[in-house]
Amino acid sequence: MAKRTTPAQSAKSGNKIFSLPELQSQGLLFIRNFWVQAAVVFAVAFGFYINSWSNKYALDDDIVMRQNMYVQKGFAGIPEILGNDAYKSFYESMGVDQQLEGGRYRPLSIVTFAIEQQLFGERKGARFEEVRDSLLAMQSKGISDIASQSRLIAERDLLEKDIKDDNMRIAVHRHIIQVLLFAFSLIFVLRFLRNHVFRSNTDLAFLSVLLFAIHPIHTEVVANVKSRDEIFSLLFIVLTLESFFRYDLSRKRNDMLLGILYFVLAFLSKEYAIVLVALIPAGLMIFHKRSFSQLTSVAVPIAAVMLIYGAIRLGVKEETPVKTKAQIAAEERAKKKSEDPLNAPYMYAKGPQEMLSKINRLDDYVWLLFFPVPLAADYSYQHFPYSDASDPGVWISLLVMGAMLYATYRLWKEKHPLAFAMIFFFGFFMLINNLIFDIGATMGERLIYHSSLGFCMVLAWGIVYAANYAKENAKYAVTATFIGLMIPCGIITLERNLEWHDDETLFIADVQKHPNSALCNGNAGARYMDRGLKFLVGDSANQDSVNYYADIAIVYLQKSVDLHPRYANGWLNLGLCYYNKKDYAKASAAWHRVYLIFPSNPILQGYARMLLARANEFAVKKDYDNASKFYQYAVYAYPADSKIWADYAGSSFMARKYEVAMHAFDTAWQRTNDAAIKQNLSQGYMAARYNDSVQKLYINDSANPKYNFLVAQGIIGSPDFYPEAKRLLSKVLAVTPEDQSARKLLDSIGKLEEKQKITPAPIK
Repeated sequence: MAKRTTPAQSAKSGNKIFSLPELQSQGLLFIRNFWVQAAVVFAVAFGFYINSWSNKYALDDDIVMRQNMYVQKGFAGIPEILGNDAYKSFYESMGVDQQLEGGRYRPLSIVTFAIEQQLFGERKGARFEEVRDSLLAMQSKGISDIASQSRLIAERDLLEKDIKDDNMRIAVHRHIIQVLLFAFSLIFVLRFLRNHVFRSNTDLAFLSVLLFAIHPIHTEVVANVKSRDEIFSLLFIVLTLESFFRYDLSRKRNDMLLGILYFVLAFLSKEYAIVLVALIPAGLMIFHKRSFSQLTSVAVPIAAVMLIYGAIRLGVKEETPVKTKAQIAAEERAKKKSEDPLNAPYMYAKGPQEMLSKINRLDDYVWLLFFPVPLAADYSYQHFPYSDASDPGVWISLLVMGAMLYATYRLWKEKHPLAFAMIFFFGFFMLINNLIFDIGATMGERLIYHSSLGFCMVLAWGIVYAANYAKENAKYAVTATFIGLMIPCGIITLERNLEWHDDETLFIADVQKHPNSALCNGNAGARYMDRGLKFLVGDSANQDSVNYYADIAIVYLQKSVDLHPRYANGWLNLGLCYYNKKDYAKASAAWHRVYLIFPSNPILQGYARMLLARANEFAVKKDYDNASKFYQYAVYAYPADSKIWADYAGSSFMARKYEVAMHAFDTAWQRTNDAAIKQNLSQGYMAARYNDSVQKLYINDSANPKYNFLVAQGIIGSPDFYPEAKRLLSKVLAVTPEDQSARKLLDSIGKLEEKQKITPAPIK
């Protein structure tokens, strides 16, 4: 074996001097020099993801960037990013509490998004927060009059559009940075594997990183900008390991301080850094031949990091007020009612189904590592059916995991380098497989990112081991094997990068692969709906094209809510499809389902305003029958607004639907706290009740002069009814000419009509 002339590193181990083996290489991939290998790794990673630069955003990108007002503030938002949960700003915009168990504190990647916003984009987050918080404050105080909020709502909508347009404009910058970070991070992984894991054969380090660079399962991490936290996490985990390993040899304070810094940064990238508590000692025991009792030198810095990170997490945790048992019980009931299988995928599992289903997913990850097709962005409810003891997949999964754990044990006994690879795999795998922690998802391709490095180490070892049978042709066998893997992996990766172009491309592609996923169907339907909306432009609107895409969207959206009846976004978009098809009754019914699930949903309120606008158009035209119908659609979609109920009552009264008006007046009265408004609504209710009783008498005996007079008397309060009142009174006088009350009322109407014709002179 060729040897480097660099002296081996050494350290005292008890009374003995421990020496690392010198760096050695067989040149199996024809390259021995680190910097040349690093250049090749960078070029391969760069080339595999170069076509992702033209992508926009997909999946959760909007939540952590466009809808995160801390990011939209640029540099000014960084303190808030560091002091809050990753999704707090998004949840505030939606008016909801924390939806994921334990929260998600991963500020480092989000800080870089804020920096990008400052450097490349506009910063309108602060003003958006002001407008949003003003609207939420009005709602919390019971001021739910949508009409009175129109100015703030209009400004909020304009800000949302500006932020969306700006965010799209800088997408290319974010994607370029994402690819560069991925490629650069692999150089540090290569250095770590060469210097500490595979010193005896650095070809293994080179091949491991090349395999990692080309693996298609990483497309989600690189092509989906939100997943930058995965890249940072693995990078700082590797740098932490490297620094601690160096410190164990050198006992230099700088190495320890760097190790602590990288460890903290790994935690700030993602909670996965906790695995380092096991990886650092395991690596020292394997590579430096330390015994457990000799690890005290690293125990203190590890403990220091845990204290530092614990203090940071306590600093961002919001204070919880003291609550009574009744309040706690009520909150638990509300939380249980609001649970969503998209965040709690096993909530409907019965008995042992939950554990058996989790076990069944274990070997699915292993399968994707070996055969990364098909790839999909979502594996949530109901892509995987619940498993029971009769499912052979459960037992196959147990067999595969058992064999892998046994192999890890045997390798550990030998202190084989692959023991570290297997521990690396299982250390991170145990955090994502739901057996220890419920992560709010069944599985995900980005989640296996860290563990896949351990897999690639083992795969590289297997390729080299097999190639050694070719003896003098081993280097050709290894190179040919890598190229043979690189070609199909390149095709899969480049094609998958294009599918990550945006939500439309992604979910229309993925719903074909995962047709039983509620989320895939819901998102595919929403994207077809978006295609149809492009034809709703001014006078050139093409209703046939709108209906065509809406009909396709409805198929997917209906399936999504059939799979998941409490899927609020599915119902929202289903209602929008029906609205665009002008089937307003079905639109209102779909949005009513959203209200039952998520009554404070701000999108729902916006859609209710669209129905309200249609109702107001008819009211202005004095088409009270249609106005009443659309106010009814609006209050059914969003029953919380007292003003819409009042308008519904008034239009129904004018349409002489007095029973409907009575119900609407009463409901509006119950939903407002304003005393003056309550009094007006009470008067409206009494008038509607009187007119309803009179109208029923009139219907039963329309020829009776008394009933004609009473009806005229009941409707005379509105000028719109003057013609009808005059007709009824004339009918009374035709039968009973001596009726002075009828004649007096008729004269009064005439005077009121004359008065309305007089136009006041302008004030000078």
